[in-house]
Amino acid sequence: MPSDQMLAELSQDPRTTAYRAERLAAWADLRRRHAEFQASAEKHGSSESAAEFVADLYIRGDLNHFVAELLAHSRTEHALEFLGKAPKGWGSRSEMLLDLDSYVKQTTARSYHVVALNVPVATLSTLTAEDPVKWRAWLEKLMSQLGAAKLVPHVFDPKDEKTGPILGPAPTKPAPTPTPPPAPPPQSPAPDTGGWRTPLAVVGGFAVGGLVVGTIAALRR
Repeated sequence: MPSDQMLAELSQDPRTTAYRAERLAAWADLRRRHAEFQASAEKHGSSESAAEFVADLYIRGDLNHFVAELLAHSRTEHALEFLGKAPKGWGSRSEMLLDLDSYVKQTTARSYHVVALNVPVATLSTLTAEDPVKWRAWLEKLMSQLGAAKLVPHVFDPKDEKTGPILGPAPTKPAPTPTPPPAPPPQSPAPDTGGWRTPLAVVGGFAVGGLVVGTIAALRR
């Protein structure tokens, strides 16, 4: 746990400069992968809402892992600010952060190549980041150590405390599309989300049924 004086010195350290550049590139890559996955899903016949939904699931675990490292390598005050400033429920649906590009970049540009928090931080594996239950346990423990337990209802919206596909991990090996594929039922119109990603924005996406599952299978290969 470095002191404030040490962190001030590390701000000019070439290793910190290189680390920040690498993390900014990693963030840009996450945004690119999400956009490309959604575009490809639409190209394969998914509706816009269904394509966005599967792209969100596809990238969620990697976003969780990115945020975990960002918090650990930030000053405590910057980590606390991030926890409360990100939109309500972002801990359950970290793809919300894709809409905060400039703020994520700003926070990343203030990070360090060493763990900068003033509390011990357990390493978060990529597998744990993919598991919504383990991811939540890891983040809640960190928030408690930082004295920010009161932010749990903000980070994890109580409305998300239910089972179902919204909180499930990203699909890794979907079932292949039947041959010939069944005709999809009529799609429900996608509701207006008002700019924020919400579970309601993608409920209509499930109407495409086997078409979306087949899209994920095709895109993961």
